[in-house]
Amino acid sequence: MQIRSDSEAISASNRQVLPEPARRSFTVPITGLLTELLTGKGQRRMAKAIALSLALLCFWLVLSGHFSPFLLAMGALSTGLCVYIAWRMDILDAQSVPTHLRPTLFLYWFWLLVEIIKANLQVARLILAPRPDGAGQQLVLVPTTQKTDMGRVIYANSITLTPGTVTVEVADNAFLVHAITADFVPSLADMDTRVTSIEGTLGIEGKPA
Repeated sequence: MQIRSDSEAISASNRQVLPEPARRSFTVPITGLLTELLTGKGQRRMAKAIALSLALLCFWLVLSGHFSPFLLAMGALSTGLCVYIAWRMDILDAQSVPTHLRPTLFLYWFWLLVEIIKANLQVARLILAPRPDGAGQQLVLVPTTQKTDMGRVIYANSITLTPGTVTVEVADNAFLVHAITADFVPSLADMDTRVTSIEGTLGIEGKPA
């Protein structure tokens, strides 16, 4: 009996006690959440969360086209889950939710649409009635006045969307732009001014609020 008990003791000592898998909590403590909301950063995050919720809910309604209580509840639940995941991942920033952009952005879209139509007609004239000396293609270094990455992205994409010009390379304070002719270059300065006007104010640490 003694030998058996000793062997059992040795066997028990050699057993590896595996620790229980760590359970990661996905819940935010109420006190910590309230403390965060009292700070300026927390209030900005909450504002972005509300804006993202409204945008996602409107997008859901547009795609669904149905307004039954069940579908509305599912839309609200899906929206809340997406916003919660974004909050936990800490990606509610100026790039994902650009609430710092001014409402004049919608007017800029209309202006850009007009410029795209005008540039299309200008390119069509070059195709139908080419110049004797050729198209005169050139690479131009265009200065930028935007202070945020979002502003520079809007400006660079606007240049590329406009026929006759393409953003080739992006630097800190300038873009390298390919233009079919020099006639397309002067309008870029007006575009730069308009994009800067919708950029909004800067928040903490030099980033948009």
